Amino acid sequence: MDPQPSEDDASTGRFGGDEETGEYTPPEPEDLSGRVLSGRYRLLRKLGVGGMAVVYLAEQVTIGKQFAIKVMHSAQLQQPDAADRFLREARAVSKIRHEHVIEVVDFGQIAEGPYMVMELLVGEDLCSRLGRERRIAWPRAQRIGLQICGALGVAHAAGVVHRDLKPENCFLIARGGDSDFVKVLDFGIAKVRSKSVGGRALTELGMVFGTPAYMSPEQADGLEVDARSDVYALGVVLFEMLAGRPPFVADSPMGFLKQHMFSAPPSPRSVAPDAGIPSEAEAVVLKALQKDPTLRFQTMDEMAGAIAAVGTGAAAVEVVAEAIEAPNFAGRHMAFADTRAPRIPVWWLAGGGVALVIVVAVVASLWGGEEVPATTAVVAPVPAPAPAPEPVPTPVLPATVTIRFSVTPEARVIDRRDGQPIGRTGEAAGLSLPRSQQPRELLLVAEGYEEEALVITPNSDQSVERVLRRKKKRTGKPAGKGDGVSLEPVNPFKKGKGKQGA
Repeated sequence: MDPQPSEDDASTGRFGGDEETGEYTPPEPEDLSGRVLSGRYRLLRKLGVGGMAVVYLAEQVTIGKQFAIKVMHSAQLQQPDAADRFLREARAVSKIRHEHVIEVVDFGQIAEGPYMVMELLVGEDLCSRLGRERRIAWPRAQRIGLQICGALGVAHAAGVVHRDLKPENCFLIARGGDSDFVKVLDFGIAKVRSKSVGGRALTELGMVFGTPAYMSPEQADGLEVDARSDVYALGVVLFEMLAGRPPFVADSPMGFLKQHMFSAPPSPRSVAPDAGIPSEAEAVVLKALQKDPTLRFQTMDEMAGAIAAVGTGAAAVEVVAEAIEAPNFAGRHMAFADTRAPRIPVWWLAGGGVALVIVVAVVASLWGGEEVPATTAVVAPVPAPAPAPEPVPTPVLPATVTIRFSVTPEARVIDRRDGQPIGRTGEAAGLSLPRSQQPRELLLVAEGYEEEALVITPNSDQSVERVLRRKKKRTGKPAGKGDGVSLEPVNPFKKGKGKQGA
């Protein structure tokens, strides 16, 4: 596990990676291929390795039906509550019956750790779809959003709050002629609020779980969360589908948390003026992103109704202007630990990874602390007024700024808006851009490497450091469409393809 979250893709809030390759390699666990679990499931081969678990292609030994089985790393058993959390996910999801929720059909325990048996799907996650298409027009985003609302509405009714909704955990498969059929994955950090699910509470006030780019303000603050936190996260996902990026951009987890708590989101139509976003759809997104949970949609059913009403002539939902306080982290200590599932080449799916975990310790001074002792007032003579200073002329800023790149390997810099080249990262003098307060989206392109998107506000001279990831060669591909069986071995954790959550 990499204990230091490093910058990876600031535009999406995904962190972690090797300094040279940009990829994270977890410790290699024992390969259990060939083992039969509980006398029922034979592990055929490893599909992917994550930071918390290994996913295998498996078959039921009696009828030969194939499943995806997630087995927890034996090393994780040393972590407090890890096994309880893993099995609680299995219990929670197994009680949610909905066509748009990943189906957990069985779970159990072996010497190496607990495991869960999930339906096998073929497709790709929404993050991969957005990586190819950049944006999704409202009619398709509307259908995807309604499916997610339905899935989470049933989960909330069962007492389960997801807490880590993001594009990677919305898996798209082909079913009934619909290539955007959604399966919501990875309830590994779900908040279980129903006693019927069983198990003791595993989180305390001040413990923050989730992915920074998609966290609700109350979740980022370590407060109690409910269904309205998932409403906020879905608002972020809808914003990203429509505008091509999340509402907030930052270079660190703390940068995201501050903005979720203290910054008003931009208008999706101002971020993507050419995307044809209906004003009623924008209102739905901005209402979901209200800082105060009481101003958001209170249930997924309510949000689904507003999404469905867009385009019917119904009036836009009300978005309340909020007074947002200035950020104040005095008296607070925050520590970060990156326990995400790493990037691993994959094409199969089920489950999703464990996201960034943030531990927030609030010290006594935040809640009042000790009283400050009174001091004796000292009266000093009033000094004579100082002469008024000479007015300082306003400096004239240069019309351009210089962006210096330190990129491995050297890459071309392209304006993502119009596709026009700007220059190369290897130029010693840097690249000149017109000074502006408006963010610019750039793209770093090098042969044999994944393209890297970044957002720069050219209001001052600045430096940019990046390490590009090498492209992975595909080793196989699905042999046909389906909703439960894959005919070709593929691997479920690669960004840009499907992933079987580990």
